[in-house]
Amino acid sequence: MNNHTSTPDHVIETAYTLLSQWEDTPNFDLLLNQLRQEFNDEVTDMAATVCRNVFRFRDKIDWLISKCSTKPPRGRIRKLLRIPIAQLLYDNQIPEALICDTAVRYCKKRFNKFDAGYVNKILRSVIEKYDLEGPKNVELNLSPPLVKQWKKHFSEEQIQAWSKLLAKPASMTARLKLNVEYDAEEFNGILEEIDFEELKPEWRFFKVKKAKEFLKKNQNRFYIQDPAPSMSLQLLSPKPGETVADLCAAPGGKSLLIAEKMNSEGELYSCDVSPKRLKTIEENLKDYPFAKIIQHDAMKPSLDKNSFDSILLDVPCSNTGVIRRKTDVRWSFNRKKLEEVIEIQKSILRFSSRLLKTGGRLVYSTCSIDPEENELVIEDFLAKNENFELQEKHTLYPCEHHDGAFAALLVKKADS
Repeated sequence: MNNHTSTPDHVIETAYTLLSQWEDTPNFDLLLNQLRQEFNDEVTDMAATVCRNVFRFRDKIDWLISKCSTKPPRGRIRKLLRIPIAQLLYDNQIPEALICDTAVRYCKKRFNKFDAGYVNKILRSVIEKYDLEGPKNVELNLSPPLVKQWKKHFSEEQIQAWSKLLAKPASMTARLKLNVEYDAEEFNGILEEIDFEELKPEWRFFKVKKAKEFLKKNQNRFYIQDPAPSMSLQLLSPKPGETVADLCAAPGGKSLLIAEKMNSEGELYSCDVSPKRLKTIEENLKDYPFAKIIQHDAMKPSLDKNSFDSILLDVPCSNTGVIRRKTDVRWSFNRKKLEEVIEIQKSILRFSSRLLKTGGRLVYSTCSIDPEENELVIEDFLAKNENFELQEKHTLYPCEHHDGAFAALLVKKADS
């Protein structure tokens, strides 16, 4: 990067690059992590915020462009326009003139004077019209494939409510580690304990109101984590002395919950197929050397059959329960990818179930709210495996205090 270029110029350049890369690799978290390996700075943070707002409000932004233009812009110009419009609508800290001037300057540098003039005209018009409310489908800011899928299972009222919720970033939440004490006065005004109606976890969760102060005071007493994943651990209920496997463990937050519950007594296998992701698991479990961190493909189990008292399967999914955090999911979702991931889920469940002892417990979990990835996968498995029974299942829908998730507890009655 040119050090003589201003921060706003760096931000729009970085955001445009990320959005361009996303068109080829629709996984924003992956692209952002790769960028952070080279540039982990304020510019990257600011560009990431802009991109997430583009994903959150893309339909509304494109509708405004159509209202301010007599003809549709070319793809590259539409992609560029989305960035300053997202800043104009959803970032009150940057002056409008600076946003417009930066976008026009960048367009002129990257493309040409003609396109820069067009961008300037559209942005000046948007400033006059961005309070307009769009049609109902536009205000949803959800892709047609996702809306179509949700309409199969959920009411219009639910979809409308989720749309409003997904327009807001998720709050930072933190879990107090088991058997750890903290002084409430020390965190007064910094943490606010979350009281659940639908979920009564063994762990205590808090909304982080002042992130910088919290991070300074934490001292390894809290783990930054959404409350929803704790539901699967409540069902699994790992015990000291057991042999337990977390077979899709990265980044390791659930393995940490298991390790705390086991109190370092027994055997914990924390596994993932990716060698890179194993490093994150190692960092999360550094205080629990009893845990065995190994590379393991849940689609091709290499662990011994009939050897585990309990197994956690937090399988790959469509991530529809965590769209507040993974804002691009609303646009990357499609039916073909859903069907592919369902087949992966079924395979992982089928193969991993063979590792369980008779009488053992298996929890199948996702961060999706779609029944086709959740209840229907369990129904399919039970129909083909009469030696298992379903004891309990729960779905959490996303709300202000937590993400969406599903978990089902299966018990192995006998060897197949």
